[in-house]
Amino acid sequence: MARGYGGKPRRYARRVRRGGEKSGFDYEPVHLSAEEESGFYYGFSNEIIWPLFHDLVTNCNFDPSYWDIYERVNRKFTEAIKQTYREDDFIWVHDYHLMEVARYLRRDGYRSKAGFSFIYPFLR
Repeated sequence: MARGYGGKPRRYARRVRRGGEKSGFDYEPVHLSAEEESGFYYGFSNEIIWPLFHDLVTNCNFDPSYWDIYERVNRKFTEAIKQTYREDDFIWVHDYHLMEVARYLRRDGYRSKAGFSFIYPFLR
């Protein structure tokens, strides 16, 4: 998820794809509504997962509505992958924001090689 496209999704999508061409990878933007961005990124990811993974449980805001949005956005990213998927692709999922993507892909029968980067060490 890249943020800050300034409300011009077509121009932003072209820039994302062009950046991919320059790097030798295929990039596809996944557009989120304001509600999805708020509940997924600022809500579940930053108010639950981040403090939880940093042993700051008392800072967590366990709002149940965040989970539904987190799952919906992970499914949205999964569907975007499925739209551009080729059988020999290596699928890279970066960070805790998209932890559910691999599960959804496997559930849907995708068996490509995949990597997951998780940058937070557990403290205990």
